[in-house]
Amino acid sequence: MGLFSRHSSEEKQQMTPTKWPDHVLTLSTENFNDITGKYPLTFVDFWAPWCRPCKVMLPRLRRLEQIYRKKVVFARLNTQDYPDISKKYKIMGIPHFIVFHYGKPVERRSGVTSVGDLKDTIERLLKKYQ
Repeated sequence: MGLFSRHSSEEKQQMTPTKWPDHVLTLSTENFNDITGKYPLTFVDFWAPWCRPCKVMLPRLRRLEQIYRKKVVFARLNTQDYPDISKKYKIMGIPHFIVFHYGKPVERRSGVTSVGDLKDTIERLLKKYQ
């Protein structure tokens, strides 16, 4: 039995996700922990429908999702619909972004941010966690 064959199938699935999303995911109480815990990097946008700066960020998120497909998962959580999760992560203003590494928050940022600045952050995190 080789060294790597000792991992359970569940551990192997966590190490290399079997299916990567091909769009920006919508998070809820039901799937938040599953999604943020499944992938090496999950970029979560905390937003609300009434927030104008949040609306500016959606096309940027979609662009980043295309650039980093199968490397980073991008998702959004409506803070108005899920205040319990917002409270848990101490979201005080929106838009607010948290990058998770297998469910653990590793980076935070608030406010409207350029695609270039977000790319710099993602590149740094990819180097650190790959």
